[in-house]
Amino acid sequence: HPNIVPVRKLAIDDAGELYFTMKLVGGQTLAQILKEAPSPLDHNTLFEVLDIIIKVCDALSFAHSRGVVHCDIKPSNIMVGEFGEVYLMDWGVAIVRSEASATFMPLQRDAEEAPTLAGTPTHMAPEQARGAVDDIDERSDVFAVGALIYQALTRRSPFSAGTFWATVLRAQMGAYTPIHEITDPGSVPRTLIEIVD
Repeated sequence: HPNIVPVRKLAIDDAGELYFTMKLVGGQTLAQILKEAPSPLDHNTLFEVLDIIIKVCDALSFAHSRGVVHCDIKPSNIMVGEFGEVYLMDWGVAIVRSEASATFMPLQRDAEEAPTLAGTPTHMAPEQARGAVDDIDERSDVFAVGALIYQALTRRSPFSAGTFWATVLRAQMGAYTPIHEITDPGSVPRTLIEIVD
């Protein structure tokens, strides 16, 4: 798909380690673009950002049609090239759904065996933040797109809190500050607020 970075090679090296190579993508992440954009977004910038998000939705639609759920939609995982090309990056925690269940490990272990969630809690759907693997599906990515739009409009992620686990708790509850409470009246189109909500 034109909005998914292609894998050029997938192989096993002499040591038996799996490796892959991907197309080199230059440009800026959506996070960088939002950081440099005026706040609130002016009319033209808003439409440019929404166009980027629509291309992300196209990539997700393609992935979902193949049973793949990305599980880590956020501004830093979206690359925008010099000529407007958009790539949804970092498919490292994606799940492949079958009719029976998802093939996905929700908790990864670090060196000390402490559990950590797979994905980014600041943008997670509640079922993903709870580690409810069987409940994660395409709607979880759609929820994360809403979180992506929220961040574009407010310049902060919906579930950020003081600590990692406080952020996870907010994500589990879907507890975010409504857009109208943190933006100037009339600075965000009401229809976009309704989509995010």
